[in-house]
Amino acid sequence: MAQSPSLGAVSAAPLIGRLDPYDQIEDIWNYIERLNLYFVASDIPPAKQPAVLLSAVGSTVYKTVKSLAEPTSVSQKGYKDLCEMLVSHCGPKRLVVAERFRFYKRDQHIDESIAQYGVALQNLASPCQFGTFLDDALRDRLICGLRIEYVQKHLLTKDGLTFQNTLEIAKALETATKDLLSGDNGQSPTSWRQTIAVEDKPVNFLLDTGSE
Repeated sequence: MAQSPSLGAVSAAPLIGRLDPYDQIEDIWNYIERLNLYFVASDIPPAKQPAVLLSAVGSTVYKTVKSLAEPTSVSQKGYKDLCEMLVSHCGPKRLVVAERFRFYKRDQHIDESIAQYGVALQNLASPCQFGTFLDDALRDRLICGLRIEYVQKHLLTKDGLTFQNTLEIAKALETATKDLLSGDNGQSPTSWRQTIAVEDKPVNFLLDTGSE
């Protein structure tokens, strides 16, 4: 008989913070948002996120999710499916048009990293019922909402991007920019020609500070 996945078997890497069981009093969307932040902080890959969720929610909620998943085994459900089951059972009904309005209006904040912005968009997209359009919606909103214009321009030259590789490219460009701007070489050029590795492939691009 298949056993439910345990948190201890999910990741050998050190986990940051802790996840309390879902008490069914906290807003379910808030709990899912904390889950997503926990995944980012602890570098938990998408393939292991369902197991972490099922291990974290507690025995009472686990039994409920298990029943909702039948006749399919709960261990075969993806993270998105599990979140949808939790929301349908525990969350108040939300107007899709209002949730999509919030999603499409969300731009990157001035003090927010691209990784944090990506997580925020995923949280906002959860109640939007995008279905098979979810990945495209996340990718498009990510590109449109970025604060760094040359990152947007670089991404707009790429075809066939998914949300995940768009996010990885944007984060790599963000990191390269910070590294170059923090370098103390006594010079203040307006732009740099730089090569970085994105998805293990070299990418050439021009970093422009915007200064004259």
